[in-house]
Formats: sequence, structure tokens, C-alpha cells
Amino acid sequence: SDDRFHAFLGKPGSELYDLGTLGGQTSHAYDVNENTHVCGWTQISFTLPDSRGFFWANGVMKSVGTAGGIYSAAFALNDYDEVVGATTREDGTTVAFLWKNDHLYDLNLMIPAGSDWVLERAWDIDEAGAIVGEGMLAGVPRAFLLTPAQASGVPEGGPGTGTRFAGAFPNPARGPA
Repeated sequence: SDDRFHAFLGKPGSELYDLGTLGGQTSHAYDVNENTHVCGWTQISFTLPDSRGFFWANGVMKSVGTAGGIYSAAFALNDYDEVVGATTREDGTTVAFLWKNDHLYDLNLMIPAGSDWVLERAWDIDEAGAIVGEGMLAGVPRAFLLTPAQASGVPEGGPGTGTRFAGAFPNPARGPA
């Protein structure tokens, strides 16, 4: 009734459950997994433009953090509570992230160096850890697919996650890279 938007959870035969915010007046939910855990974004203040992606489970909303900037949004999660989305770095650059075990990782730091990719937004993650999103390949907007390196023979050893990615692959429907 006050023109504020709040994320909510609805189950068949139950009333809507307001997920709340992290201090601001607005929150939005984007995905729910089989565990009835939710992700989305929320304002963190009534007066600042800052927002945070959130992970909600069992009545508790927690921030996924940022890569040093003022913004993050969590777009999807899998049944292992691995969350993906977009965040800003301290310099304002938007990058795709993976949030796993209460830590946020810039996906650009988890692919081979020199790939000419800038991964900007991660839109979904499946139970195998494959991630789809959008970014720039040599300055050209492209969709990407990341698959965990273990599945492709590249050694593990990501920054604290035990996961690295073999590299981003362009959307084949868009033509050659």
C-alpha cells in the first residue's frame, strides 16, 4: 500500500511470505530452488543508491556482497545454493559473479587469462555448475557458457572455491568468434 516493492515467497495453499530487505525499502526476487531458497536484490539503505544481491533461506536474508562497488544482483541459484549474478568492481565495471560458500567470486578471475572475454552478467547456473550469461568477447557482445574445468581436464584451483572454468564459449547461434 505504500508503493514499495518487496520480494515474496508463495507456496500453493499458503499466504505470501514477505522476504523483507537488507535495510532499504525495496527488494526483488529472481529465482527459487528446490530447497525453497531464494535469490534476488535489495536496496540496503533508504538514502543511498547501493543495492545488494541476496540469498534467502529459512527466514534469513543475507547479502552476497560486491566485488568492491555499490551494486550486486543475484539472478539465479541451483540446488547447491550456488548463486550467480552481476556486481560492480570498485572502478564501476560490471562483472559476472559466482557466490559459493558465503564468498563472492568475480568469474573473470576464474577463466584462463588472455581469453579476451569480459564476463558481465551470469544469468543461470545448473546443478553441474555450468553457468550461462553475457559479456564481451574482444569488444563484441556475446552470450557465454562456462563449464567447470574438472569436466574438461583443466586442473582445479580457483580462488578458494576448488572450481575453475575451462573458459567461456560463445553462443554458436551468433556465428564464429
